[in-house]
Amino acid sequence: MKKKDGYVIIYVVFVVLFLCIVAVGSCTSALNNLKIQNASIHQMQDRYKAEGDIEQYMAEVCVAGEKVNSNGHLYLSAAEAKGHAKLDFSNLVNSSGSITCDKTAGWVDGGIEYQVTLETSCGSTRIIAVVAFRANIAANEHTVTVMVDGEEKEDTKYDYEITDVTSKYLSYTLESTGGGSE
Repeated sequence: MKKKDGYVIIYVVFVVLFLCIVAVGSCTSALNNLKIQNASIHQMQDRYKAEGDIEQYMAEVCVAGEKVNSNGHLYLSAAEAKGHAKLDFSNLVNSSGSITCDKTAGWVDGGIEYQVTLETSCGSTRIIAVVAFRANIAANEHTVTVMVDGEEKEDTKYDYEITDVTSKYLSYTLESTGGGSE
């Protein structure tokens, strides 16, 4: 190791090269971690957006369901009035919509509960949920006067109103459809 002959410069060059290799490795590792974290953030944003769509849909149906009534239309029997109430409610559920959800629905448990399968996607996340809506359907009796053969007669007619609409999850599946970290 003679300083005057230049042997020390070789050691300095090796140390500098070694430090450059370590720096490149550290930066590459940090960049890969940032890419993974960024992909994870996008997946979580997609998930929360899809979950929010389902929750918003359920809330919209519950709020709008409280406003469903016969609008002054009278029916011959309480059963007919309740049948129309169920039809109007199912139309509300199937047409509710500022949210894109695939809906396949039907009445279960003897017509007490309306079940709907919701599917929504956002980015790399897909949610499939089976939701049950319960509503209190009341048939109200009204006595009306009608003219029959020139005589006034009293007749009983019915209308309906829907109250106390609630919802609950029966099943909930969260799937990743791809994308994600590199």
